Amino acid sequence: RVFIAVIHLVDPDSGGDLKAHAKKQVDVAAANGADGVFLIPAVAKMPPSTVKSTYELVRKAHPKLFIGINFMSEKIPQPLPAGLDALWMDSGCDFNGAHKKATDAAAALVAQNFTGLVFFGFLFKGKTRSWPLEVKSSDQKYDLVAKTVAEFKAKLMPPAGPTGAIMNTSGPGTGNPLETDRRILYRKAIGENGLLACASGVTVSNAAELLEDVDIVIVGTGIEASPTDPNTIQFYKEAGIPCAKVGYLDAKKVKELADVVHAKKALKQMKCSACEGKVDKLSKEEAGKMLARISKEWEMYEDDEGVQKIRRAYRVRNFMEGMAFLNQVAHIAESEGHHPDVHLESYQFGSVVIYTHSVKGLTDNDFILAAKIDDLKPKLSKRHKPRVPAEDPSTK
Repeated sequence: RVFIAVIHLVDPDSGGDLKAHAKKQVDVAAANGADGVFLIPAVAKMPPSTVKSTYELVRKAHPKLFIGINFMSEKIPQPLPAGLDALWMDSGCDFNGAHKKATDAAAALVAQNFTGLVFFGFLFKGKTRSWPLEVKSSDQKYDLVAKTVAEFKAKLMPPAGPTGAIMNTSGPGTGNPLETDRRILYRKAIGENGLLACASGVTVSNAAELLEDVDIVIVGTGIEASPTDPNTIQFYKEAGIPCAKVGYLDAKKVKELADVVHAKKALKQMKCSACEGKVDKLSKEEAGKMLARISKEWEMYEDDEGVQKIRRAYRVRNFMEGMAFLNQVAHIAESEGHHPDVHLESYQFGSVVIYTHSVKGLTDNDFILAAKIDDLKPKLSKRHKPRVPAEDPSTK
């Protein structure tokens, strides 16, 4: 998994040293675990020459760091600076097909033999990512996403596009996280070997869950300090910039996010270990961190004997759908050799309770199994929220 920090380039008219500001921000990102940075103008119509000269200063200070640029323009300036690792394009592909600006840019990059990565938008913000009115079922949504993936590959990936083309998605708007159902749909349509980036709404609290299906996170707002933070005020004072028009990276937030991103590979890609005598019981603090890596629908609780467990409740459409879902859970449990307690009450209310019997508590296995179950898509009832049984019926 990869974490790229966004460095907003200040408005040259605001005063202060734009290049020194950018370099200091990159220093903070690099020193606290970011895998790379994207330089992005904070104001419209910043001259490409200003962006390129800022890049050259930063590149000189960090010769081995991954550095990309978003020029905030669909027109690619020529020539591109030497050693540039990536471009971030605002155009790309949505439910209406590949954008002409994106296909033109792709052709231009192929013509000049650009070998870096190119992040094209994939259902990126705005109304063009909204589901058409006639698309309602999960199968219809998957088919539409799969069609959009095929369009992206045909128009923006080789041979039509550059070798480093990557799908870069987002939530519905700036600062909004990618919805869980979309994230899972996108991954299913792209396949396990395809790369998917996300560039909106990523924070320390949601990154672990997001990274179950996303390979690259591009983060700006989520790692910036508050404009009223004393360190921010002091930073702009030292930089000679009269007002904080762009974010100042918070070193602590950068490090915390880097730790989450680099912690482990996606839980659902891991395999449960043999339980008997070979797994360690997690402390409450450790279990809490693992809980943050699975769907927010899971809750952690203690039963009457003080045994810590996790549980997720479902309300399915009917009895047959409930049995089909529990059968899917059973297949996963058998393949992993780790078995949850599953229940279906009043023909519609399902629940899955997971803990490790041998240690009478929670282990890594429980969260690995939960992450795999999260990939299942039971046909849920939309009429009411699921309810949890009044008493924990799990076996001892």
